[in-house]
Amino acid sequence: MAQWSDTMYMCMGTAGNGGYKWKTTDTYATALTASGVNPNPWQAYNTPTGGKMPTAEHLLVHANKMFAANTTEASVTYPNRVRWSHENLPEDWMQDDYIDFEGGGTGVTGMATVAGQLVVFKPRAIYVVYGYDGTDFQVVELTSKLGVASHHHMAVAETGVYFYSHPQGLFYYNGTNILELSDNIKPIYPLGHVNNSETDKISVSFINRRVWLAMPYSVTTSVTDATVNFVYDPSINNGAWVKHSTADGKAVVGGVDWTDTTGVPRALAIHATQPRVMEVDLYSEVNDRIGGTNLGFSTYYRTGWIDGRTYSQKKMWRRPDIVVKQINSTAQLNVKVYHNFEEAVGNERKTFVINIPASASGMIWGAGAWGYGSWGVMAQGAQVMRGSNLGLARSVQLLFTGPSGKYWGIDSISYKFNARKVSG
Repeated sequence: MAQWSDTMYMCMGTAGNGGYKWKTTDTYATALTASGVNPNPWQAYNTPTGGKMPTAEHLLVHANKMFAANTTEASVTYPNRVRWSHENLPEDWMQDDYIDFEGGGTGVTGMATVAGQLVVFKPRAIYVVYGYDGTDFQVVELTSKLGVASHHHMAVAETGVYFYSHPQGLFYYNGTNILELSDNIKPIYPLGHVNNSETDKISVSFINRRVWLAMPYSVTTSVTDATVNFVYDPSINNGAWVKHSTADGKAVVGGVDWTDTTGVPRALAIHATQPRVMEVDLYSEVNDRIGGTNLGFSTYYRTGWIDGRTYSQKKMWRRPDIVVKQINSTAQLNVKVYHNFEEAVGNERKTFVINIPASASGMIWGAGAWGYGSWGVMAQGAQVMRGSNLGLARSVQLLFTGPSGKYWGIDSISYKFNARKVSG
């Protein structure tokens, strides 16, 4: 789909027949006749007729024209073709206004506008078209090493376009350079955690100024659906990643920022396997609502490795001080302690529990007597909790697992240790 003023234009794929246009005042969408067929197969600049659009896989508004890519014309497919409409006339198309991009595999897989440039994606190449008129368009090959297999593998932001090239990872083009963003998650490929046979389930979304990369990912088995979202936040240092799954172990795809009729912005995405639209980034929610049922989801936080700036020296790690979020009702955090860079499942050396007391005195839903208790606001501060001894080790790592269906968080951790002599 592509929006032109107050009208939404929709193409139906190379097997379709033209496309449709629709605006909010219309009861039904209006069918457009495929360009290249009678009547008026193509429109000259001096005699526009309207009501036409190429049969195509992709649409984009750029440089005051409508662009269509991967077209079918008079029953002949042109997978590498990009066409453009007349200036300011999205329903009129000249027969000779097109460019064929022959390199980088078969088929244009997506288009984007970045810094005034038209970016054209193919399976194994990316091109940039400079200029604003058919008489001065210039094509430059941006790369012949990267590409996208589907338009689901790209998402446009305000300052550039994010795209996924398998198996190289996630990248960003800002109009000048291509930047690689997936260094921190690269081990998932050689370890075989991504199902290479299900790359059509991969999706890239730009929601609430973060990139949501949905992947068919599993450490223990081969999955056939998108199960995990690796979420990239470009605003944290040089970019930071976090991993999410829904309560039923799936990812969300096809995300979008949307504003409802009351002016409230919402971050929306689609459940990977169920016909459900879900709102994300609701930080006060402790359940996922899928299929009309509230489901608690597992939550955890794993620290980095702490070695006191010398991994050769053994240390007796004392009881850490942990700053935790205040909560309205009691909760329990289970902590696993790993030593000496051994972080595999089952390799924890110690375990202990942190019992967080309730910090709010007001009545909470489901835990007070209506008509007797007083409502209170959610606890919003933090408190310091003391952990257990972490043991003798060169380095330590902590894995916190939180309670299902309850809000919790960790602000900071203070480690204390007594250093031992270095031997050898």
